[in-house]
Amino acid sequence: MNSKFKIFLSGGITGLSTKECKDWREYISSYFLNYYESKCEVVNPMSHFDPNKETSDLLEKEAMIYDTYHLRTSDIVIVCLNKSDSIGTAQELMLAYELHIPIIGFIEENKKNKIHPWMQTEVTKLFTYDKDMYDAIQDTIDYVYNYYLNP
Repeated sequence: MNSKFKIFLSGGITGLSTKECKDWREYISSYFLNYYESKCEVVNPMSHFDPNKETSDLLEKEAMIYDTYHLRTSDIVIVCLNKSDSIGTAQELMLAYELHIPIIGFIEENKKNKIHPWMQTEVTKLFTYDKDMYDAIQDTIDYVYNYYLNP
């Protein structure tokens, strides 16, 4: 059994460029693994999914099973809500919410009012940004560290 604090990275993939999907996830993964590797494990679904490749229903099912397995065994979810109409993200958040797994999110300020009220309820803490997404990402990282990794 893994005793490390497990972080699951959630957010839209379908319809986004690889850069839009991967950059923020890789930044967060690198940060936690560089500074807190002995304490953390980070699950980045983009390690197993390429939005630019055509996928079959079977591969989509495998991705769903992989994601939901890791989500169920996570201690926290970090979510980018800039594509809040993502079906996969909505399902991941509902599953985490039902399992009482804290959800820490970030979103561009002008997209905040587009989040469905159910998703707003599911998110434990939400950070916004005007220009630089990495400001909100750093706030998210600091929050996870201060409230969950080093309480």
